[in-house]
Amino acid sequence: MQIQMYDNMISPVADMLRYLTSFSYDILGYCIIEALANPEKDRVKHDGTTISLWLQSLATLCGYLNKKYPMDLTGLLQYVANQLKAHKSLDLILIKELVTKMGGIEATDEMTDDQLHALAGGELLRQEV
Repeated sequence: MQIQMYDNMISPVADMLRYLTSFSYDILGYCIIEALANPEKDRVKHDGTTISLWLQSLATLCGYLNKKYPMDLTGLLQYVANQLKAHKSLDLILIKELVTKMGGIEATDEMTDDQLHALAGGELLRQEV
């Protein structure tokens, strides 16, 4: 899957895949899981601290595809669960991308004081709690 190497092609490729049949989406899901399960690929870059480009790109593609098209998430979620059972948490990037793309919820690493105050709720909420 060449999409793993060219992250700028994710959105056009996801748009192009709208012509697939439901059976083709199942096959695509299998191919994605097969690519994720490849033991020969490094999941982190050579510095050992950041997630590799291929894994990030594949996770982003999964997020776009599952937002736009009726794909079954069962296999992908089972794969992530199995990875977690094996104490391999790097594949949680898939869950992050699914939530971000499908739910429209953007994870923020650092928030300003104004953002924290806005998310804390108003006086009425504090009185209710």
